[in-house]
Amino acid sequence: LAATLQDTYSEVLQNAAWALGQVLVARCAEVSKRTSQTDMTSDCKRRRLHDGDLEGFAEDLGRLLCHAELDVKYYAAEALGSLGRVASAFNSQIAAVLKATDDGETRRICLWAMGRCGTPEADVVKACLKDVEAAVRGAAVEALAENVEEVASVAALLQDPSCDVRWASVAALQKMGKGAKACSARLAKSLLDEDASVRHAAVDALCGLDETVAFLPDVAKLLNDPDLEVQIRVVRALGQAGTSAKPFVPDIVKFLADYGEYKHIALEAIMNIGSDEDIKVHVASLYEDNDPAVRSIARRACTFLDSQRR
Repeated sequence: LAATLQDTYSEVLQNAAWALGQVLVARCAEVSKRTSQTDMTSDCKRRRLHDGDLEGFAEDLGRLLCHAELDVKYYAAEALGSLGRVASAFNSQIAAVLKATDDGETRRICLWAMGRCGTPEADVVKACLKDVEAAVRGAAVEALAENVEEVASVAALLQDPSCDVRWASVAALQKMGKGAKACSARLAKSLLDEDASVRHAAVDALCGLDETVAFLPDVAKLLNDPDLEVQIRVVRALGQAGTSAKPFVPDIVKFLADYGEYKHIALEAIMNIGSDEDIKVHVASLYEDNDPAVRSIARRACTFLDSQRR
């Protein structure tokens, strides 16, 4: 495949770049699987992944970024993104392709590649946050996710008209870690988003930033969300909130009654919140509930709590 990158026909070049990108993605997945059970650091994994001629591939692909055909540049940028940080030297050239094209899909893939290669040119990426195409704006947000200095720029898209971009903004803020804590109140507003994927991303983000307790009532309200995945994320988040979530144990028990197949999630959450008498009182308060399923689950939950105490 690498030898084919020297071909003179543009269609051969774009197909070779695409195929090489697919091979690299598969190799990344294989190496990740082999190393997932070890204690190797990310740097060690990266060194093993880049054994061989990957740097040479990057140079061959980098040359294609100057090709006259846009499709060749597109697949070269995509394959370079698959290489990750080993291709970081080509970020400027990828940025040049991005700035020179009006094609939305090419801009999107260039942003994706720049984010994967690391240290993208912030000004170039930030300019794409106002792109007319939602996919481009979302890719720009993702590209900025490792740059904590751009927290404000990323948070600005929490109000984007596209649910995909809003989701990308929430996910990026979670990835930014402690630097994004200042945006927690804005993230909490995303709990009310009309799109379910944004709501459960907001629950995960607040939990990931250790901010669930600060917005506990808002998070707990989503136990009644119409989307089951949102409810599951909330149960897990409440469990991670610890003893602060005691008042919401009866609501978790009711969730358990409605969705018995997820009992392991609910019971684990209750156990993490605590197994003292106070928790048992909260659960026992449901012994007289109008729903027989809730009454039954409440008794089973108390039995479970007793067994944990022993």
